[in-house]
Amino acid sequence: MKQSMLWQTVRGRLLLLAIGVELLMLTLLVLNSARLLHGAMTKQAAWHAKQIAPVLNAALTAPLAQRDFATLQAVLDESRATEELVYLAVSDRYGARVASSGRIDTVQPSVQAGSTVKMALHPLLPQYVVAVPISQSGQQLGVLHFGLDLSRIYEARSKLIMQGVGIAAVELVLSSIVLLLIGLWMTRHLSTLTKVSLEVAAGNLSPTVLPEGRDELGQLGAAFNTMSSAIFERVQELDRQKALLSATINSTTDIMFFKNLQGVYLGCNPAFMEFVGRSREDIVGSTDYDLMPNDQAEFFREQDRQMLAIGMPRSNEEWISYPDGRKVLVETKKAPLRDQQGQIIGLIGISRDMTERKKLEDELHQQAAQLELEMAERQKAQEALQLRAGGLESLNLTLESRVQDELRKNREKDAIMLQQDKLASIGQLAAGVAHEINNPMGFIMSNLSTLREYSAILIRYHRFLEQQQMTGAGSSAEQQAILKELDIAYILEDMQPLVDESLEGAERVKRIVQDLKNFARADENRFVKADLNQLVQSTINIVRNEIKYVADLELHLGEIPEIVCIPQQINQVITNLLVNAAQAMDKQGQITITTRQDGDRVLLKVRDTGCGMTDEVRRKIFDPFFTTKEVGKGTGLGLAICYDIIQKHQGEIEVESKSGVGTLFWVWLPTAGLSVTEESLQP
Repeated sequence: MKQSMLWQTVRGRLLLLAIGVELLMLTLLVLNSARLLHGAMTKQAAWHAKQIAPVLNAALTAPLAQRDFATLQAVLDESRATEELVYLAVSDRYGARVASSGRIDTVQPSVQAGSTVKMALHPLLPQYVVAVPISQSGQQLGVLHFGLDLSRIYEARSKLIMQGVGIAAVELVLSSIVLLLIGLWMTRHLSTLTKVSLEVAAGNLSPTVLPEGRDELGQLGAAFNTMSSAIFERVQELDRQKALLSATINSTTDIMFFKNLQGVYLGCNPAFMEFVGRSREDIVGSTDYDLMPNDQAEFFREQDRQMLAIGMPRSNEEWISYPDGRKVLVETKKAPLRDQQGQIIGLIGISRDMTERKKLEDELHQQAAQLELEMAERQKAQEALQLRAGGLESLNLTLESRVQDELRKNREKDAIMLQQDKLASIGQLAAGVAHEINNPMGFIMSNLSTLREYSAILIRYHRFLEQQQMTGAGSSAEQQAILKELDIAYILEDMQPLVDESLEGAERVKRIVQDLKNFARADENRFVKADLNQLVQSTINIVRNEIKYVADLELHLGEIPEIVCIPQQINQVITNLLVNAAQAMDKQGQITITTRQDGDRVLLKVRDTGCGMTDEVRRKIFDPFFTTKEVGKGTGLGLAICYDIIQKHQGEIEVESKSGVGTLFWVWLPTAGLSVTEESLQP
């Protein structure tokens, strides 16, 4: 780096500026001190002159009045013996000098009659020139002239100036040394900062770490270290991104290139270099006209102009030729290249080889045509087979019709048996259902009777109001009286609870009738998704009266998935199990119904604390027409039908029982996720 002159550096300029300011201030200080000293000593001399003048005036007045010039001379010689007086002279009233002592200068202040003391500095010598009038009885007799020596004052002033100059020189030297050291200290840090900054500018992103501290230079060093670290990290990140982008571009087999608005190539990948047969250095800075034939270059350039004109990406298929003579069909996609402000600064293009794809498409078209011919021949063969299979199909239809008739007859038998068991259950439960309906119907009828009375009272009150409105007669007191007599306030308050209670009872009757209707309805033999918990609840509504007088009912219905079933048949199974449980009670007991998910199936458990069964009876309970009940109380088909229904639903039913303890039925049914078809209903 070129060595700079002292005044060209910050350190030199600061030093020269400080020295100049210091020199100016010291000069002013010395001159002002000399001025003040000179002024003080001059005033002292003037005061001394004024003190001498009266004394000399008194000593000279009498001799001058008597014109005793010898005495005047003697007084003058004696008075000049003091060191301060340079000369003495006396002039008469006419200005003639009558006596003198010492060397008299020609410069004298003029003194008029009756004037006071006159003093003036000698223009050439260090003297005060003083003229004192000598008067007697108001009449001026003459003038006394004397010169007061000021050489000691001038010497003191010169000495003070010399001392001030010496002190100033020493202070300037010391200040210069201190300022030079401070400048060296400051510029050393600045020089280091400059050197490190030049290193960063030259590409060294890990420069020497600058010293840090709490002062301004230390904070500057800390800020520079932070900045250089941030620049280093940012450049590293940019290098990583650049390397990743470069690796991505170079590794792709598609042709990639970048151009500016003038069509000059800014970059490309190896696939593009292979296409034009040039190196990257030859391509960058060139145009299509430099790399390709003119007609092809003009075609590419026109496509670039069209795409840049609309400012939107576009694609097209085109045939290109490689330097080795290969011709390749490519799909070229071009898009505008924009800067951070969104301005178009060039374009990017990607060309993908479509030759093999085109060949595959042509082959697929040929294969499709061949396949159509083969399908036509296969159709002809199939028609011939269909003609041959006509006789067999007719025979199959005859056999299938017979099988369907047999199946229908079996299904009708099963349906009749199921319906008979269901009707038997309904007949057995009819009294209980009627009791369940009569309870709500009783308070509904009572509420309706009360409401009819309330309506008659309200009609009477309404007619009273109409009569008052028509006649215009009546008063507020009459209205209050009729309101109190008819107790309208109580009626209005009581009507809503009566209506709500009646609606609740009607809803309960509706629910019981609907459940009974669903239970009694003939089976549709159609599997649907159903909620087992809801089937349990609806069945309880039918058999509740059968249970509540012999056992307490406890429900533990868990969260279970839907099952695929015929709901009427599952209702019939639950009904038979609950009625059997109730009939097994020889004293007040308990019936517990539990549902839960068991793997991919749903489990229904019905437990009672009835009389239970022996092992011999338990082994026969699913046999048709087997019963332990008295004649007229059972047909022996209930549990057999339950077993048949569960089997047709692809489920399982098991029983545990102990005589004198109670019985537990286990029923497993498949969930909606399992496949259950109508074929499972076949006998």
